[in-house]
Amino acid sequence: MIIGKASRGLKVKKLQYRLGLEVDGIFGKNTVKGVNQWQEKNNLNVTGEMRDKDWMYMFGCKINDWTPIGIVVHSMSEYITYKGTKLKAKDFLKKIGLSVHADITPDGLVEVMKLTDEKALHAGVSEHNGLSGLNEYFLGFEVLVEGNNSYGEFLEKIKKDTCYTKEQFKSAVMLTRTWMEEYHIPLKDVVRHEDISGPDVRPHDPKKDPGPGFDWELFKKKISE
Repeated sequence: MIIGKASRGLKVKKLQYRLGLEVDGIFGKNTVKGVNQWQEKNNLNVTGEMRDKDWMYMFGCKINDWTPIGIVVHSMSEYITYKGTKLKAKDFLKKIGLSVHADITPDGLVEVMKLTDEKALHAGVSEHNGLSGLNEYFLGFEVLVEGNNSYGEFLEKIKKDTCYTKEQFKSAVMLTRTWMEEYHIPLKDVVRHEDISGPDVRPHDPKKDPGPGFDWELFKKKISE
């Protein structure tokens, strides 16, 4: 596959974002120039267009609308009572038409819900660095809070530094580093749910996870090592 001058759409937006250009989804003169400069910098054939081998070099996969360019760290209750039935987190998400790529249980087990070559519906109303609707752009995983918690109980638990286990934290670091390496994702595009769907984006229903109980500065340090 090739995308070049006059191409339009989501693939072009992802390319422009990664090149640090204005994201308008139109492969125009500035995008051609940006691609040329990137190809020259990386000792690739300077063509001004993107072929599968160029896309692979930049993103770690062949040209596709679903090319992940970032990662969202979420958290939710391990179990949720929904309409009188106690459900596992991923079963609850299925019931309400949502999904993530993986859950991390309190014992550190990573449970896959969606493969990374599939889009998941985890971000909802969201914005990051000029992008909106991050389901189209970002992978996502849930760090599960132990127990069957109401939303109020969940919000109280994620404030405490005892909320997440060492096993979960270690697995979250390993999973994130794996995805970063596979898809060439930079640190600036690893974000928390609260960062992309906070009060400035969702004033009436801001997201607060994973909360202060998740040591974000240590996490960023670990995934950068």
